Amino acid sequence: MIIDKVAAEYINGELPQDFDFVMSWLGNVLYPLNIEISPTGTPKSIVNFNEVRKRYSDEGQRIMAHYEQAPLIVQYVETCLERVRDEKLFLQHIGQSNIYQLMVLCMDISGHSYQLSDFPFTRNSLTFQFVIEDENETELLLTVPEIKTERKLLSHESRAYVHKTGMGTFDHIQFILIVELEGDGYYTRRLELKRIKE
Repeated sequence: MIIDKVAAEYINGELPQDFDFVMSWLGNVLYPLNIEISPTGTPKSIVNFNEVRKRYSDEGQRIMAHYEQAPLIVQYVETCLERVRDEKLFLQHIGQSNIYQLMVLCMDISGHSYQLSDFPFTRNSLTFQFVIEDENETELLLTVPEIKTERKLLSHESRAYVHKTGMGTFDHIQFILIVELEGDGYYTRRLELKRIKE
């Protein structure tokens, strides 16, 4: 599987600014990314890892030089660079990314657990499995019956829609998850991934 690039990126409905801009700048340097995956969707290796690591390191150094008077940004970039120095560690982070998890969703839906990192708050995560609620030749409707998290979860609601194009492939995935946390209220995560027609 080759991920070529990420198109125009919006954060909270707006083009990235300041710290968001740095995160987006550094994140986009990862591509193109060529991931070897198992038949069940587990990432096995980064085929072009040396190229990705060099490109990421070079751009990270450029960002730190540009923002040398902003210690928070420098610290963020240094942490990111650490994650890309080792292929095994990098594969772990790739496997947790929402985009990667959506891309391999159709390969073995009920055989995997999925994780939403930094949701509903930074350094929190939710772990869950999908269950097929309805399926036909071109569509899948999925739900999440149970969620594991460190926080006290009062309720949740979820739906995932997958439009299939063939065996194990798709051209559109939509996912929404609403959780209610004790003392904190409701939080929503929406993710959407569409295949670009070339």
